[in-house]
Amino acid sequence: MANDEEVEEIYEKIEELISLTNSKENLIIMGDWNAIVGDSTDGREVGKYGLGTRNERGDRLIEFCRQHDLIITNTLFMNHKRRRYTFKMPGDINRYQLDYIMVKNRYKNQIKSSKSYPGADIDSDHNLVMIKSVLKFKKLERPKNIGPDWNLCQLKQPETRKLFEKKCKEKYKYFECLDKHF
Repeated sequence: MANDEEVEEIYEKIEELISLTNSKENLIIMGDWNAIVGDSTDGREVGKYGLGTRNERGDRLIEFCRQHDLIITNTLFMNHKRRRYTFKMPGDINRYQLDYIMVKNRYKNQIKSSKSYPGADIDSDHNLVMIKSVLKFKKLERPKNIGPDWNLCQLKQPETRKLFEKKCKEKYKYFECLDKHF
């Protein structure tokens, strides 16, 4: 287990990476936080389906979530307790929820489920944690065609180039005449 200085250093590195992202972008953060957030809701960061009793590192994780407007997805969904715990102590003494997937509160509707998979063979004392997410992409409006499409490669042909130069001179003369009248 990491000491408090190492934990703060990790938080600082993650905050540095978050600062590089656009505030409106979808952000998903996941990992082993060695924190227990518990099942008590005192804000929107933690849902009512956590596991255990909150500890100091859980308080620090919730503070981090508040700072960055994140929610902890695996506390939002009512799952059986075997789908909530993410770590089993050797000898199966106790089970804890230490691994979390967090998303920005703005994008919480994209998450359809979040749970751990204790039967997954990943050669670890931690369980696999997964979310089901449905992303909806915004359709970008294309700018309306303002003028003709130009095929500039055709200007390499001598006939096309002469025609283009002639048209440009005619237009220029037209604008030149307008300037004299106004």
